[in-house]
Amino acid sequence: QAASRDTVKFLFAANHTEAANELTLIDNNQDQLRADRTFVTAAGERWLVDFKFSEPRDAAALAAEAERYRPQLLRYVERLTALDRAHGNQYPIRVALYFPWIDSLHPIAI
Repeated sequence: QAASRDTVKFLFAANHTEAANELTLIDNNQDQLRADRTFVTAAGERWLVDFKFSEPRDAAALAAEAERYRPQLLRYVERLTALDRAHGNQYPIRVALYFPWIDSLHPIAI
């Protein structure tokens, strides 16, 4: 059952603040972006998690997925950073892809 997975428990922990699913962000070109999941941990880190329903089979496939989505994720980070600053916050941002079918949270260095 998905709800019993440690990764799912982390992603949806009740003690996260500023948590949002399907958060709409507007970029500098007025395009709408949709962030799957974002939250701030008790340690003060903002997380941006993009859910992907592919099933990468190895580290090379995970790396390829990360590179494929890097430009999109960079746009999300830019907008989330601007939103945080507008509210007087400067959280470090951690970015990850989450593959629920294989229960893999893959951090991405941005």
